[in-house]
Formats: sequence, C-alpha cells, structure tokens
Amino acid sequence: MDPAGKKFDQRLAEKFAKLERLVIIAGRYEGFDARIYKLADERVSIGDFVLAGGELPALAIVEATARLLPGVLGNEASLAEETFGRTPQRALPIGRQSATNKHADDKETIKEYPQYTRPENFYGWKVPAVLLSGDHKKIADWRKKNS
Repeated sequence: MDPAGKKFDQRLAEKFAKLERLVIIAGRYEGFDARIYKLADERVSIGDFVLAGGELPALAIVEATARLLPGVLGNEASLAEETFGRTPQRALPIGRQSATNKHADDKETIKEYPQYTRPENFYGWKVPAVLLSGDHKKIADWRKKNS
C-alpha cells in the first residue's frame, strides 16, 4: 500500500483475482522502511488522501478482489450487471450497452441503475412503481434509462 502508488480500481481487482496469491504489505503511520519496496511488484493506492495506516485500504482491496473469485458470492449472476463491470465480459440485457463509460484501459464499463429493497415505502420514499409492476420490459427500460 502506498499513497503515491497506482490507483486501485475494478480493472486492478480483476487482475488480482486471477493471481494464485496476493500479498499486501500495509504500513502504519509514517509507512515502512523504503527497502520493503524491493519485495513489491506494485505500489497501490485507494485514493488521494492519507490514513493512519494501510490496513483499511488493504481490506478494501481484499473485499473488491475476493468477491470476483468463484464461489465467494452466493450467486455468480450477481456479477453480470454491476457498476464498473466490463460489457465484453458481462452478459447484459438488450439495450444496456448504451449505458456505458470508457475506462482508462479504453474498455467499456457499466454504471449500474439504482437499487431498491423492502419495505416498498420507507419514510415516504417509495420504490418506483414500475419496479413493482412485474413487467420485465418496462423494468428493463427503466434500468437502462436510470443507468
């Protein structure tokens, strides 16, 4: 972990998930002896800010990477439509391809639509009626429009 390192993102999580093993070295307070860099393949940062230690950034990397490993998520289909997923690797409903952004590696990425859970009415904030309609075409259209 290094505040001056390469910015961690979904592409890096995907790269790390393909590795046989991943060792993260996290410093505390002023960091660690500079000679430790000789043991590292990459220096990684989670953003332009400073924390007291590298434990939380390391945990964020472990979380983002581990969820991409087979068997970690309860339902592998959960990866099919999610923010920062790549369109070439993900099976998207018809029409979702337009809800994309270019990423630094010039691959298209998805911005996912808003999520809603129960209860249907939470302090007066209601789940959009179309999502409760059961009409899969209208729901797909709403998701596309709101991505």
